[in-house]
Amino acid sequence: MQIGYNYRLSPTFVVGFQNDISGTRIKAGSDGPLSPQVKLPLLATGRLRGGSLMLDERLFLYGTGGVAIGRVDDTGDKKTKYGWSAGAGVEWAWSPVLSTNLEVLANKLSKDWNKDGQQATDIRFKTITVGLNYHF
Repeated sequence: MQIGYNYRLSPTFVVGFQNDISGTRIKAGSDGPLSPQVKLPLLATGRLRGGSLMLDERLFLYGTGGVAIGRVDDTGDKKTKYGWSAGAGVEWAWSPVLSTNLEVLANKLSKDWNKDGQQATDIRFKTITVGLNYHF
């Protein structure tokens, strides 16, 4: 699920923000006892974005970046970690109220929300998202 707002600074340049939350199946490792499994069942981001309108204002190419927060399950040890998310996307307007987007993000979760004195492990991953948007 996502929510955002765009503001046109010029006829072709747009800035805005986007917040999203996703249930994921991202995991690393195996189920075996010698290789523990790390899962990321929940990911949320809050990002700024800016880019250019093209092709009669139907095509929007943009860059994006901001904060990422994830719920990490490290072999039963559940923690909330935060870090950053950055990437690029393309959005195509089918009509004045409907658009489709494709977005690629690099993410790094490195800080523990509740510090417990242990060394934090960085979690790095990439996501590809396809979405259908309704514009109010």
